[in-house]
Amino acid sequence: MFGRYRAIVKAVDGLFSEVEKYSFGKNGVISKFSAPVVKTSLADGLNAGKSSNPISKTRNAVIGAMRAVIDSYKDDNGDLTVADLIALGLSEVLSEINVLASDVETSYYEVDEDGTVIKNDDYDREKNITSLMWTIPLGKDYKLLKQSASL
Repeated sequence: MFGRYRAIVKAVDGLFSEVEKYSFGKNGVISKFSAPVVKTSLADGLNAGKSSNPISKTRNAVIGAMRAVIDSYKDDNGDLTVADLIALGLSEVLSEINVLASDVETSYYEVDEDGTVIKNDDYDREKNITSLMWTIPLGKDYKLLKQSASL
């Protein structure tokens, strides 16, 4: 894996870790929900406190996809950046586990001469790109949710 991209994977993994810890973790809000009757069924239904909770499954898929893309990255990917390739890999993997509402998108941010931050949908080497963002629309279509509930 390219050393310069390891920090991206580490940051995303850390973010998922914190989200999982405070929501589905052993001491997370769902595991410690205070209504006795609802607590058990809610926590059990969402696998709170277990490694099979939805955040953990998503985290494993995302980190695995990011590492796979970075490990297979070559400089001859045309106009696609590493960030674009990661977005494509994430879209594919998250669609397979049915947690993605739509495709993952990449945005690039530049700072102009006045200090204004400008969002770009495409990377341009000529611009002063200072950061990027992936939009990962987690969620299911209501129809899919209804179908899986009836199975």
